[in-house]
Amino acid sequence: MAMNASELTLAHQVSVFAHNPLPVVVLVLAVGFLIWKVLEWRHGGINARLKDERDNLEKQLGELREQANKHPPVPAPEAKTNGLSISEKSKLGPKTVVFATEKKNSEAERRTFLPEHVTVHFLAEQRRGKTDVQADAALSIYIGKWMRITGPVFNVTSNPSFATISLSQQGSKPEAIFGEGVHCRFPRHLEQLAVIHRDQMITIVGKIQAIDARGVDLQECELEAY
Repeated sequence: MAMNASELTLAHQVSVFAHNPLPVVVLVLAVGFLIWKVLEWRHGGINARLKDERDNLEKQLGELREQANKHPPVPAPEAKTNGLSISEKSKLGPKTVVFATEKKNSEAERRTFLPEHVTVHFLAEQRRGKTDVQADAALSIYIGKWMRITGPVFNVTSNPSFATISLSQQGSKPEAIFGEGVHCRFPRHLEQLAVIHRDQMITIVGKIQAIDARGVDLQECELEAY
């Protein structure tokens, strides 16, 4: 069977390739290398863009952290009911009800009152026959305790910071203020103090601050009856 011209040309090319395939192989390798470089370039561009985006995000995150450190958020104050916050009330248990009066009562319960037999006269007797050092040591157990005293007023003094009522177990004689005198300091001036007169009987509650040769010094005093 006879072949036409195109078939003869193709057969000739195949014969040439079969005897000398190097140019075709080189061409294929060149094309493959070119394709690989193109892919590598595209891949490198994508990586570069991703790196730039990551760097920008890290920069923005660093700026946000710096602003947060300079201006920390202020926590909103907890709502309080009856003087206690929600977190404080949660510690008390679900069935515990707290009123404002209970808080005041709890503060009063922490006061340690002296027994009734420990009077100003009793404290003065503890100094009898002792040096000041010995008397101070014997009376130190009463410092910081609370006592209730009823007696006649010797004097009332006041300044912008506090007011003081002096009581005397012996009346308004000047010499009676020593030994068994009581000096009661109030944290502020009370209107009631202006109407209290000498020798008036009043009842005062206060915390013992000192016990010396003059008598007893009380602080944080409260006027109970007058």
